[in-house]
Amino acid sequence: MAIAHAVLRSMVDSLCCKTLFITHYPLVATDLEREFRDEVRNVHMGYEERTRIDGSQEITFLYRLTNGLAPGKSY
Repeated sequence: MAIAHAVLRSMVDSLCCKTLFITHYPLVATDLEREFRDEVRNVHMGYEERTRIDGSQEITFLYRLTNGLAPGKSY
């Protein structure tokens, strides 16, 4: 987690370029978004999750960029 935080922080401080940075550490994402309000934005690809009658999950990817952290599981 420390490496992810350090890399993203360095990119925001030094490079000042648009970057897609993917992490499974929500704490890193929320901390840096709070610290760099104008530079960092948390987004995820939207999806819908449905439970079938047999209990299995059906995932539909919406191919739409959605604000905020991805809820629930990571696909």
